[in-house]
Amino acid sequence: RIEDTSDSVKDASDALLAGGSKSLFKEVSIKNEDGTISKGYDTEAIYKAVKNFTDSYNSMIDELEDANTKSILSTAKSLVTYVNQNSKLLSSVGITIGSDSRLKLDEETFKNADMSKVESLFHERGSFGYQVSAKASMIHYQAENEASKSNTYSSSGMYTYNYNTGNIYSSET
Repeated sequence: RIEDTSDSVKDASDALLAGGSKSLFKEVSIKNEDGTISKGYDTEAIYKAVKNFTDSYNSMIDELEDANTKSILSTAKSLVTYVNQNSKLLSSVGITIGSDSRLKLDEETFKNADMSKVESLFHERGSFGYQVSAKASMIHYQAENEASKSNTYSSSGMYTYNYNTGNIYSSET
């Protein structure tokens, strides 16, 4: 369902935006191969969070293919356009965009990328991740709104033909 997948994108984005002790972008002690300890990012944890984000995004894109309401399709188009506009920046950290608008995360390229660039992409207010989350929230709202319209739309935004107008034309005045 569109509502569920858009919620997943928001949750994945929120995990990347988390601050304080829950921040994935705080420096941690890392044990190097030679046994020494240094400070740096927990690249594995950040990779897993970004992988969750891209997987959630892709699931939402798959669900949006079945939507047929103007508001949902318009926001979905805006989302895809926004993602495509950021393709160069995403590519620099190992995230590419397929012809099907799905994101592909290359683990090796990502883990070798500048994590401060990843942080600016996903951790700051107004960042790429934040904007995608905002658009996913709008899609969620629109899908719920369409689903609540007198049973005429399903939760995926599909018209169900279940609307019952009653006997308005056969009633006598």
